[in-house]
Amino acid sequence: MGGSGSGIYGARLKEPKITVEQCKSLKIDQVKNIIDPNTRELPMRIDKDGESQNQVLGIDWTDCNFGGKRPWFVCPGCEDRKGKLYFRHEEFLCRTCHDLAYRRTQISGDRVSELDWKIQKVCRRLGILDEGWLNNVIPLIKPKNMHQTVYFRLLIILMYLKEKRTQEQIRKWKNFRWMYCKYS
Repeated sequence: MGGSGSGIYGARLKEPKITVEQCKSLKIDQVKNIIDPNTRELPMRIDKDGESQNQVLGIDWTDCNFGGKRPWFVCPGCEDRKGKLYFRHEEFLCRTCHDLAYRRTQISGDRVSELDWKIQKVCRRLGILDEGWLNNVIPLIKPKNMHQTVYFRLLIILMYLKEKRTQEQIRKWKNFRWMYCKYS
């Protein structure tokens, strides 16, 4: 929709929100095996800078369609059921109560940045953790437990996205050069 730098964050009119990627999180899946199905609260002890702080997180249980029960956290702020809570300002609350955003939502109109995001996502699945994807490094070793067909499909997607990124950079550079020559 908007171009490069559009939006309240892109124009630097407003400081971007803290993202969920910047906060520590606690998923219900991490604790569901250690809590009893009759438990209604989970005591948490948070140690920070030599001081310990206690917080009690509520647990709610829902029945599953084919038997069993599913646990949920009860957010202390809004008292809604949540599958994940985030730690910020010395307490665990949900994403809404902490007013957190996803990093992806703050990329505004810049096609190269969007392609970089997609390339990084594919690289994480391929096990490339450094910036090697910018230097045309293709992983020759398939990650463990990944099917061969998935590996080849991800390599094809990675090469396609790199090519699109290169084309977009060239297009962007041509537009910049045309504007520079026009006004100088």
